[in-house]
Amino acid sequence: MPAALPEEGAFAANNSSLFLYGKKEIYFAPGGPAARVFHSSDLGRTWAVIETPILSGKSFDQGKTWRLTAGPLTGFRWAVATG
Repeated sequence: MPAALPEEGAFAANNSSLFLYGKKEIYFAPGGPAARVFHSSDLGRTWAVIETPILSGKSFDQGKTWRLTAGPLTGFRWAVATG
């Protein structure tokens, strides 16, 4: 399994970072300094890590300031940040 980055961690309290697909695939997305997705296609025997372009880590003012989006959003969102 690829090593975690310093200060990278999963959100275990609500299980929102884990996704099981089919009978063998596992995905999870930790949070912290990078927006990465871990994937296993063989029930966790081997893993790959995928970098994503999602804004992560220390950005803007850490949630002190909020603003409305420019347009409507669709679909389910647990946590969203737009820039």
